[in-house]
Amino acid sequence: MAFNQFMHPRNIYRQKPVYEQLAREYSDFANHVYRDEKGKVHIDYGDIGALRSLTQTLLKKDFHLNVQIPEQRLVPTLPMRLNYILWIEDLLEHCRLCYQIKAIDIGTGSCAIFPLLATTLNPEWRFIATEIDPINLDYANKNVQNNNLNNRITIYDNHNIDTIFKHLVQNCHFTFVMTNPPFFDDTFNDSFEDIATKPNGHKTSFHWRKMNSASTDEAICDGGELAFIKRIMDESFQTKKSIDLYTVMIGRKKTFLELKCLLKDMIENKTLASFAHTELCQGNTKRWALAWTFDDRYQLANSPKIIHLKSKPLIHYLNPNMKCCDYDIQSIGNFIENLLLNDLHIEQFQMIKLNKRIEFDIKSNEANWKNQRRKRREKLLQESMKTMHIDTDVFIATGKRPLDNDQNNGDGQNLKKFSQSNELCKVNLTYLLHCSLIIKRDKQDIVIKMETKEMSQNKSATYELLQYFKNKLT
Repeated sequence: MAFNQFMHPRNIYRQKPVYEQLAREYSDFANHVYRDEKGKVHIDYGDIGALRSLTQTLLKKDFHLNVQIPEQRLVPTLPMRLNYILWIEDLLEHCRLCYQIKAIDIGTGSCAIFPLLATTLNPEWRFIATEIDPINLDYANKNVQNNNLNNRITIYDNHNIDTIFKHLVQNCHFTFVMTNPPFFDDTFNDSFEDIATKPNGHKTSFHWRKMNSASTDEAICDGGELAFIKRIMDESFQTKKSIDLYTVMIGRKKTFLELKCLLKDMIENKTLASFAHTELCQGNTKRWALAWTFDDRYQLANSPKIIHLKSKPLIHYLNPNMKCCDYDIQSIGNFIENLLLNDLHIEQFQMIKLNKRIEFDIKSNEANWKNQRRKRREKLLQESMKTMHIDTDVFIATGKRPLDNDQNNGDGQNLKKFSQSNELCKVNLTYLLHCSLIIKRDKQDIVIKMETKEMSQNKSATYELLQYFKNKLT
């Protein structure tokens, strides 16, 4: 699903750039485009050189910025960065922070993308942009100088400094802090919520194309983005009102939900004044942003959010001639409950029986609804082995565990599993699957309606589970 329609309303890239026109106007970019069989112009999004040229071309065309991005350094996606800046603009307007804007950009990168964009859009803004990578520092300074922005942007070498930003705040006041921290923990193979498939069929992180040009400092930090942002939070408690607004852009939904919970706890404990959050969208990618303040004058809870239309629920009309159970809401609800418990082994669900409908809230970290054909074949093999009077112990010794072996463990074991699942539910902030399922009537028909909930890592698991129910409810 493309998210361009959910970009910030003022983002000029809600309408995709016309590559053919760009190629005609900019010869360097023309070297990276190709035509399909219908004559339409494209670029290869797996080619870092093409992405680098695209970013440089758009900066030049739309913002009159001449920027150089070195090889082996991260190529920033322009529309997503612009989303973040436009949201900060909204926050400042909401808080009536309109004059003498001074900001800190943490980890500015080789082209100092945030300060360059922000000061071009808002000439009165001033930035201190920190960086620790020597090559990025060199290019960031050159890019600022080449665009005559030295009087608005200062590039600061943060190398060999233990703190992230608090050393900059001594006897100085700033309007906001912003950052797009490194995603990964200790390797480039750290798992992501969004998973893509390479041409060779191997699973890999959704962002493998962009990340393969990033330096270690740009992509990796101890503990990943969660630990890095927690350090920013810790320092914010030391600087407090010396900075009006603290903001971060987040790459992982799990990180976002955990940090959001932390900020809610701080509000309840009255250690924080208020906070805000939003979603940032571009293409097939979604990011999240948080902002918090220690100043009671700024009520961020009521601040503008980038509004996203709620996705349509999945609807399936059941066959009145179904054979698996009676065609009534109660029977269908009991049948689905049995499938969840005994076939899918999902114990983290709630079932609410109402007057004219049954509602489920389902959470799972295992995709047991997949590979159903293989499981059916194994079950048939198991049954055929039983008819041949093969000893069960011999069967287990072959390495194939009977599918319903857990049934012999007794109710005590099931109760133990359920207790463990509840404990897991308390600490898990994201799930492979988190969805609602409603069984209700639509006139004379009975329908199943399913929707992906906030704690789900993506929507595909909901689609897969619905397909599983379609196959079973026949």
